[in-house]
Amino acid sequence: MDPFAYYTELTTRDGDRTLLWPNARTLLASKVFLDALSADVLRAMPEDVRQRLEDQVYVGKFPTGDFNAQALRVPGGGYVFLINVGLMMLIYDAAKVVFSQAAWQAGKRWTVGSPRTELQMIETAFKADGDSSTTDDNAHVLSFDAAAKRLQESIRSYVRHSEWHPASDPEHFVIQGRSQTEVLTTLVEAAERFVVAHEFAHAMLGHLENAATALLAVPQGKQPIYELQKTWMDEIAADANAVILLIFGAPRQLENPSERLLFEMALAGPLFFLAVGGLIEEETAEKPRTHPPAVQRRQALREWLSKKLPQPAFSLADCSVQMLEQLWRSRASGA
Repeated sequence: MDPFAYYTELTTRDGDRTLLWPNARTLLASKVFLDALSADVLRAMPEDVRQRLEDQVYVGKFPTGDFNAQALRVPGGGYVFLINVGLMMLIYDAAKVVFSQAAWQAGKRWTVGSPRTELQMIETAFKADGDSSTTDDNAHVLSFDAAAKRLQESIRSYVRHSEWHPASDPEHFVIQGRSQTEVLTTLVEAAERFVVAHEFAHAMLGHLENAATALLAVPQGKQPIYELQKTWMDEIAADANAVILLIFGAPRQLENPSERLLFEMALAGPLFFLAVGGLIEEETAEKPRTHPPAVQRRQALREWLSKKLPQPAFSLADCSVQMLEQLWRSRASGA
């Protein structure tokens, strides 16, 4: 049985598609999206590894109820990587809330030779300590308090439902401007690639070949599912190798600001993802079941990367994570 056939069997037990997909179109849409992420990751791998894995792995959405993805062994060979339903929407919602607090420099383009570099402009774009003032013509699309409330509701809803759900009475807002939208979208895409690349890194490093299995407690499961168990050291190693795959997939000529943005996001996406994971684990007040705590993973990854790259490379990551945590701490202290 090939990995996609095995995944389809998991989601259509006894002919019932209500577990995930109401019709074939929604299944196809998800497959196209995740296939594209997988292809991006595979292109960054050494050719011999890519050839070994490209037809042996399928990435699909599934109601695992876990922030972390899970790996399954396919009968007959290969693997299926399961990503929790709504995880990507949670990352997008959190990033959008964070970017609602950016005071963008009106009328300025991020170009080589400009007085302020691209990274400096983003680094100073976020207001500290809930300061709602702005020096340009673009007011925040959400107040600091409204953004903090939206983030708290999004995280708590994910924990309560074991997947992302929209707020019951959401305050609609839009991140305006082409440059702003590009930065937001690139951050979210980098976080999504990291989730997929982390699982591929396990396969690339041989963590899955002889791994023991454990029953996966699925909230809406129709049949027993057995996940592959890895050690905490395996998880830390997979984080580091996933970022390497993202960096190798980014442009290498960094004189162009747009290409430099993609490189910086290869660092910011993973660290932002793990920061959101830390908020989820804090809200659940339970120890992670299969992975090291997200705070510990982020710290280990940041320390390892800091030995390889100069501090300015982390400007995007640091300012995004700092604003995320400011928003979260604001609501927590006032709760």
